[in-house]
Amino acid sequence: MIATIFDAIVRSDRNGRGAAGETFASDLLKAAGYDVQKRVEKKCGDLRAADTDTGEFWNIEVKTAKQRPDGKFCFQLINKTQDYRHSDYVLLLAILRGGKVASYLIPVKTLQKRGVKKSLTICNVNSGMWSHFRVKRTVKLV
Repeated sequence: MIATIFDAIVRSDRNGRGAAGETFASDLLKAAGYDVQKRVEKKCGDLRAADTDTGEFWNIEVKTAKQRPDGKFCFQLINKTQDYRHSDYVLLLAILRGGKVASYLIPVKTLQKRGVKKSLTICNVNSGMWSHFRVKRTVKLV
């Protein structure tokens, strides 16, 4: 199933890539033990993840980008219908050549503190100012 999702992400248009990215993000959060629901009203993020033990929940905006010809990933955080600032976290999914995914879970407060406005660019998935937000094995919401 994962290969099918990556195939859809790489080949599809922006909306199809976004939907496939949300499916991947939902599976990632469920594998970490969270109860995940897709948000119908998009104003507060794409997904709602709840801790089944404590009942605490978080709104998560999912952004998916494939690698540009210059090797960078550009994530549009604000557009006409979406605004990451109404969420608790932004989950960035950088689709690498070959279908692997580099995932970043960044608190919205951190993005605001660092002055991120409409977009965020990642030049190297293994280093740089966002690398310590990279999800290595499992997702941990706090």
